[in-house]
Amino acid sequence: MAKTGKKNMLKVKSSLGRKLLPIDLPPNLETELEKLLKECEQKLRSFNENLVTKAFYATYLAHQNHIRISGEAAYFHNIAVAKAVLKEIHLDDVSVAVALLFDLPSRGEGFSVHEITKEFGSVIGGIVGKLYKIKNLEARRTISVAHLENFRKLLVSLTSDVRIILVKLAIRLHNMRTLDYLPIEKQKEISHETMEIYVPFASRFGLGDVKWLLEDLSFKYINRVAYDDIKNRIKSRRKERERYVKNFEKPVLRKLGNDFFIKSNNIGFELSGRVKHIYSIFNKMIARGKPLEELYDLIAIRIILDSPDPISCFYTYGLIASVYKPVPETFKDYISAPKKNGYRSLHFAVVGPQNKPVEVQVRTREMHLISEEGIAAHINYKRGFLPAESVFDEIHVRTWMDSIKSLFSNREQMDDKQIMNTLKKNLFLEEIHVFTPENELRTMPRDSTALDFAFEIHSALGTHCIGAKVNGRSVPLSYRIQSGDQIDIMSSPKQCPEPDWLNIAITPKAKSNINKYLKSLRTQKKDQGEALWIENAERENLKIKDTDFASMCKAFGYKSKRLFFIDLADGKISSSKAIDFLKYKLDFTGTTNTSNSDSTENKSIIISGHNSKEVMGNIISSVATLDDLLILSVNYEPIGNHFEAKINFTKDDNYSFGLLAKRLYRLEGVSSVRKLV
Repeated sequence: MAKTGKKNMLKVKSSLGRKLLPIDLPPNLETELEKLLKECEQKLRSFNENLVTKAFYATYLAHQNHIRISGEAAYFHNIAVAKAVLKEIHLDDVSVAVALLFDLPSRGEGFSVHEITKEFGSVIGGIVGKLYKIKNLEARRTISVAHLENFRKLLVSLTSDVRIILVKLAIRLHNMRTLDYLPIEKQKEISHETMEIYVPFASRFGLGDVKWLLEDLSFKYINRVAYDDIKNRIKSRRKERERYVKNFEKPVLRKLGNDFFIKSNNIGFELSGRVKHIYSIFNKMIARGKPLEELYDLIAIRIILDSPDPISCFYTYGLIASVYKPVPETFKDYISAPKKNGYRSLHFAVVGPQNKPVEVQVRTREMHLISEEGIAAHINYKRGFLPAESVFDEIHVRTWMDSIKSLFSNREQMDDKQIMNTLKKNLFLEEIHVFTPENELRTMPRDSTALDFAFEIHSALGTHCIGAKVNGRSVPLSYRIQSGDQIDIMSSPKQCPEPDWLNIAITPKAKSNINKYLKSLRTQKKDQGEALWIENAERENLKIKDTDFASMCKAFGYKSKRLFFIDLADGKISSSKAIDFLKYKLDFTGTTNTSNSDSTENKSIIISGHNSKEVMGNIISSVATLDDLLILSVNYEPIGNHFEAKINFTKDDNYSFGLLAKRLYRLEGVSSVRKLV
């Protein structure tokens, strides 16, 4: 490509565009632009050179006077993100332009989302706008709450354009690669967030290499000592591993090269060996309680077949098994039962040279492309928006997305930590494969229960399930299903979801349906309680102001009248107690016609509430200091943490039960006051 005339290519529409035309790039940036355009040419089937060039000029214009903490010019961050979008996320030219533009709105006037939209169109402007909102959220992060809200915004963005999340992954990847320049606490905070949010997304979208990179980079800052130790020990044994891989490969290459079926069908093949990534090795050491030197399955051999037929993978497994003895119970068939991100391959271990176990993966070239590019392998390169539905063709992925969205819309029964745990379990692709009674294969997250399986089959079956039979044996709803289980759900029309089901279920679909039912049940309770309240208020001839009602709810610890009505319907609070509060605690009279005197000479009151050392003395003091009353007897009976007291007294004509009740209700611990004739 020529290094001149690029400015003449730029067609501008906005004030931002007009600023671009007179710019001369520094020589080093002119070279960077050439490299980026060349990579676009190599990586993309087609691309808009003018679009990428114009975005490159814009990022230089916006960032030319800004420096990152590392001391590097700010625009190099955008260029690095654009390269990651191409080489590691495998996206299109629209995404490359977005990577170059994503943080321009932070540079103020002239670089707003509005200006970017005018110059680059609504698709790019929309993606940049969403990314800018997420960036602002992260800047105001308060750890767990921000993590959850960030999760929510990223998930919601799937419906508008899936590239929002994918470009965000590229941004996070480069941020993690330059994290050394931040304070230690900030490094750990960002690394934990990366583990909780971005690693699961990379996994869900089939970006295995990006997932491993993010895991290792996060682990580096979360546990630097362990990271450095494993890295150094792996490095010291590199030559030994390389020799071992060559020794392993020789008989396999000979077997495949001489096989009649492989040769007659012109099936090409490629073998490669690699050491597992650092975080994976650390987890193996912890899980097995062994040092690195005693872990022998640290090498994975990958065989890629140039064949469109998946049967060739199984045939190749047979050939390898004739060279090296398979390790029992290590065979995993992700071809017949793909992972939920579309990943397909055969995994198994064999006993290699020196009697050491070696993991082997066998896949076709097409399967390998999907494992490398993940979601991007499904992207149709077009100029419009790319909602997730246009990329994810698999029905189970769309079901997962719908269940995640539903989880956020029905979250009253779960706190932020519970939601985060549910999301992480269902983003990480630790899966099991089970069967219906008709032998239909179903893929579920690891640790799923029989209750989760019931909702996976159908929401109505989950709603009314009472138990299950697993391999012919009766089990409770809380049973953790295992790979290979055949599960038959038992149900009853009388059964309905209960609150403790939320502690049993782990899948978003199950939790969402349970929450939806409990929410409808609470609505029914609320309506019942409200009707009961209106009935009692009308009987007392009360007309209650909203402000007085709100004060009453607050005094009894209710954040809303809805929660008050629900407890009223459940009998957890009595309407008479609430009405008494309105009458005496707030001096509320409404339209009732009550007399302040009572002709009876002797009178009794019953007082109840929370038991404490001071409460009885305070009660006696309040009654005794009223000039109109004379105490005749007191009976105080503690009942656990509560008490009930009966006071007999005489009175004169000026006596007011309302005044006495008002005094008593003001005392700490008193919850009920009633009079006896």
